[in-house]
Amino acid sequence: MPVIVITIGQQGILYLNQEDALSIEDLKYALKKAIRHGLQLAIFNSCDGLGLLYELGKLSLPNAIVMREQIVDEVAHKFLQYFLEIYAQGHSLPMATRRARERLQTWEQKYPCSSWLPVLYQHQSAVSPLWNDLKVGFNKHKFTITYREPKREPEIRIPQPQVIKRSRGFNLLLVSGVSTITTILVLLLQTWGLLQKWELQAFDQALSRRNAEPADSRFLVITVDDQDIAYQQEQGMTRQGSLADAALLELLNKIEPFEPKTIASDIIHDFPFAPELAQKIEDSGNFLGICRVENRKSKFEGIRPPQELSKNHLGFSNIAIDSDGVIRRQIIGMTGSEICQSDISLSLRLALNYLDGYEVKRDPDSRVLIIGDTLFPRFSASSGAYNLPNEENGSYQILLNYRSSPPPKVSLRKILQGHKDAELAEMVTGKIVLIGVKELNADLYYTPYSQGLESKKTFGVFIHAQAASNIISAVLDQRSLIWWFPDWIEGFWIGLWAIVGAGIAIVWNSTKGRAIAVFLAFIILYGCYYFLLTLASGWILLIAPVIALVISPFLVNIVAEKTKLQMRQKPASTGLNGNDNSRSSESKIAERVYR
Repeated sequence: MPVIVITIGQQGILYLNQEDALSIEDLKYALKKAIRHGLQLAIFNSCDGLGLLYELGKLSLPNAIVMREQIVDEVAHKFLQYFLEIYAQGHSLPMATRRARERLQTWEQKYPCSSWLPVLYQHQSAVSPLWNDLKVGFNKHKFTITYREPKREPEIRIPQPQVIKRSRGFNLLLVSGVSTITTILVLLLQTWGLLQKWELQAFDQALSRRNAEPADSRFLVITVDDQDIAYQQEQGMTRQGSLADAALLELLNKIEPFEPKTIASDIIHDFPFAPELAQKIEDSGNFLGICRVENRKSKFEGIRPPQELSKNHLGFSNIAIDSDGVIRRQIIGMTGSEICQSDISLSLRLALNYLDGYEVKRDPDSRVLIIGDTLFPRFSASSGAYNLPNEENGSYQILLNYRSSPPPKVSLRKILQGHKDAELAEMVTGKIVLIGVKELNADLYYTPYSQGLESKKTFGVFIHAQAASNIISAVLDQRSLIWWFPDWIEGFWIGLWAIVGAGIAIVWNSTKGRAIAVFLAFIILYGCYYFLLTLASGWILLIAPVIALVISPFLVNIVAEKTKLQMRQKPASTGLNGNDNSRSSESKIAERVYR
């Protein structure tokens, strides 16, 4: 059964099994007797034996070999084999120990610091025995121990395992270096767009958890679904699309007497209006239509507007769709084309018609759109967590601050059939009336509230209503637009959490303590992110600082362990090269320790 040696304080304890243990004090008289009868060398080829060495030194044991710290059995066996082979060849005890340690260097890759573990102790009055001397026996007078005055046992100080203590300056340098490297790495990931997907998902999660807002009562959406199409067919109306000109004319005749602020159709109508409808639209003066600017990259073809509508009564219907299919941005301005000459979106056209008394201008320096006193900061391709193609900078975009509740809606057939006549005045007067399709699998898009669910997709007409409401609410209600931070603040934000993570690794040494501290830091980080977005509509990065918070403690640990290993190996390698300076200061008073 193996004997386990453990050092507690400066006392070596020999554990024979899990229950039985002996100290040198228990063997004191037996060891003294063995030393008087010629015991010259004791080898403790086991665990941490420095405590044993301290006790054996007080008993005046001539020579001893112990291990500084725990040693694996495989290395322990090899050391004993190497030592005995070299010692039996006639080499001195120190030389045999040193060369055996040198041969252990081949095990360093598998078991780091193996050659550093064996320690040879020799009493200052002892003579190193050779192998043959041990075989044939010694004259006792060669090993008589003499003591200096006063006649008392010398104080033996055994070299303890080297404890690497990092200074405050080193810790500051380590934290600053690691946090800087971490910040640069995370910023590169952010710049390359590798974190955009997760940042946008986090954005959607936080946005959808906001307190519910009431629907914008300034809007009424008239939907045209499959049943409305069937109703038009039953009435014998001729259609070239989802909405027959006869149905649109009848609808205008019903709602115009109640003086809606604006009427807009989000239904494609790339052919001339019927003559009676065209005259009705011309007389009303508040009807808007749509067209679409072609986009070759997204493979959206251009759509012509009705030829009867002038540029001032048109708005393009182009929408900004992210790579995951979610609409988070709204385009309010872009250069028109030959097919669609409008340079203003349908949502902005609706908002400007509703806000007809407010001044609209562009800031001369930043070219930012200003309506009244409200600024609409332009969203660029690299704003927030985005890393969009440079082509996105060709249009004027803002982030779409959705309401959780869609605007009020009613179906086309219910109005045409007269089911809503009693309520029509309240529903329409002074409102923005939007007409759009609600057909199955047609004009459907994901929003942050969809959470990737097909069943929660939103029809395009409701997205245009939300976009127009976003502008109007910002001007009239001072409802905050979603804003973001400049790049340098985002870089500082990432660096701050890299410093927090590195500091955690410095303060807490245990893995459990670090894990708890990192988790608590993450809670604080997410709290800042969530409340900033939900309460102040401010968007700051989340995934990037989380990565910095998690990575920096690992980097600190790697650098610290590498530094510690180099500091430990330095004295060992010096001693193996035979440098006399490698002897510790303790050898001057009691023993010689070969490192």
